[in-house]
Amino acid sequence: IILTNKDKEHQKIMFLNVANDIPIVVGDIVNWETEKWIIFQKEKKVNGTYQTFLILQCNYLMKWIDSKGHLRQSWSHFTSSLDSKVKENFRTWNSLITPQPNKYAEIIMPKNEVARDTSFIVEDEAWSVVEYDHSSVPGVMYISLTEEKINLIYDDVENCIADTDKLAKYEIVVPTEKQNFIVGSIVSPVFTITKNGIPIEIEY
Repeated sequence: IILTNKDKEHQKIMFLNVANDIPIVVGDIVNWETEKWIIFQKEKKVNGTYQTFLILQCNYLMKWIDSKGHLRQSWSHFTSSLDSKVKENFRTWNSLITPQPNKYAEIIMPKNEVARDTSFIVEDEAWSVVEYDHSSVPGVMYISLTEEKINLIYDDVENCIADTDKLAKYEIVVPTEKQNFIVGSIVSPVFTITKNGIPIEIEY
């Protein structure tokens, strides 16, 4: 049963009540008709007859490249805001004068591998991770972002993927000599798998 959370209706947060034997946990993505919702909190009960979760509507399929060069993606809740307060335009960090970001964004997603230097593309805008929290709520991570400029060379804006130059490139290299096999025998072809031109060992 899904119930409206009247106090937080504008945030598109709902209550999800399920039987105790339903194997779902915080961080799972729930399909509700054509929408995706993330379970981000479980209400504590003593001997409850059912489980109650808070679910938040996902509005973006976030894509990023992890530290191993692999393309990852996850349904997430993304929000951004313009800083409307009057504040200094510049701050001094480490004796250098740098612009103060005017926009920030937040992501709530299932716990994933996201480094602090990760960049995202959302609706033709680039965002960079400045901080994240993946320990306060097991199964869910909260990410803080600031705006950055689109890199016209490496950012794939059309597919919402930043820093495509960090993508790992895998190749299968086979010897130039012909390999012959006998019908009925176990085939063990000789080949090498490379990642960014460097041979690697991998089970197959």
